[in-house]
Amino acid sequence: MSRWIALVIVLGSILTACSGEPRREPASGQTSETSEQNPGEGEHSLAAVAAATRERVSVYDGIATGVITLIRVGEQTEVITAGRAQRRPRVAMAPDMRFLIASITKTMTAALVMQLVDEGRLALDDPARRWVPELRSLPPITIEDLLSHRSGLPDTTQADVDQVGTDTRQLVERAVAHGLEFAPDSRGNYSNLGYGVLQLLLERIRRRPFSAQLERLIFTPAGMDSSTLFGRPDARGHVDGNEVTGQHLIRLLPASGSVVSTARDIDAFYQALWGGRLVATDRVADMATPRGDVVQFTEYGLGMAVRKVSCGEAVGSSGRGEGFSIDAYTLAETDRSTVVMVNDHLSDALPSIVETALCG
Repeated sequence: MSRWIALVIVLGSILTACSGEPRREPASGQTSETSEQNPGEGEHSLAAVAAATRERVSVYDGIATGVITLIRVGEQTEVITAGRAQRRPRVAMAPDMRFLIASITKTMTAALVMQLVDEGRLALDDPARRWVPELRSLPPITIEDLLSHRSGLPDTTQADVDQVGTDTRQLVERAVAHGLEFAPDSRGNYSNLGYGVLQLLLERIRRRPFSAQLERLIFTPAGMDSSTLFGRPDARGHVDGNEVTGQHLIRLLPASGSVVSTARDIDAFYQALWGGRLVATDRVADMATPRGDVVQFTEYGLGMAVRKVSCGEAVGSSGRGEGFSIDAYTLAETDRSTVVMVNDHLSDALPSIVETALCG
């Protein structure tokens, strides 16, 4: 776990407050806002990284979809945009537009759970059925199993939604009736439903709605003024070149993927998390410690993933909603991070933008 503790220590030492008026640099149809008047010099300065990233995002100039990319180097940030937020009427992408951030919500849910661990109100090896008796007919599933996608619970399908709607408790009961796909902690399989179970647990322990917990314990202390649970995104999502709204999915398993937010707010969340302002730093290191492979993630911890980039390892999370793709990652043991938001499902360009923002 030492490398992840080092990551938290490095990032926790960074002052996240920014000063100065935003500086705008339009470039070939792109927009750019910088948090500092003097972004520094050198190969890995914010200015150098931003220049390389602008070249990457230029693929979105003049096409139907768009991108917002926030780059952070130390205390300095820059937001670069290109392309369109929607086609009809034509609206250019802007730095503070809100996106459905999908599974990045899971990192926030995991932070709420780890706060309870900090408070001594539960332990990671506690059986979830202590608070969610709907699970009693199944083999014991721990809190850690749910956070790391190793519970064996199946994922929710469209057939489940057609049968019982989007009520979280009813979806959990339906899944329990089907049984587990594998023994808990024997392997990993991505399960949005597991985070639905965590939502029930959080609401029953704190006796507050999940939305109120997010607002009071995550959004407010992190300074996420533009974030909400539910709400309509500013950008229109796209699948196979066609606009979609995704609104019929936004209330499905809220703790799994229903936060609507901006690139700046996602950055603020991670800065607060790394800095120990939301969860104790040793718990954050535990969240970043991989438990095993989970489908698209080669290494997954508790609500966040580790991915390989050319210059090392990055830790954070990815969100894939209907028509939206979002990545938020920090380069391990450095002060470099990025948030990339694209209104295009499974964007081919997104990995290269993340790579350039972290390693360019």
